Amino acid sequence: LAKQYYQDRAYYRVELDRDIDNPDQRLTEDVAAFTKVSLDFFITVLTAVIDLASFSGILYSIYPNLFYAIFAYATFGSLT
Repeated sequence: LAKQYYQDRAYYRVELDRDIDNPDQRLTEDVAAFTKVSLDFFITVLTAVIDLASFSGILYSIYPNLFYAIFAYATFGSLT
């Protein structure tokens, strides 16, 4: 992103356009917001995968037939 901003003196052309005030600050805030949302999404997905794996292991160790039934039900429900 920084490479594109500095390429062919783009920063100079953006500064000349007075319709956009503080372009470097806006760019920094947008990158920070994108990073935060991406990290939150990754953590949410990782937590869900860990929960699924751990609870599946517990259920399988307690009652394997129920695990297979729930897995089949979830698979069928996802495909239809």
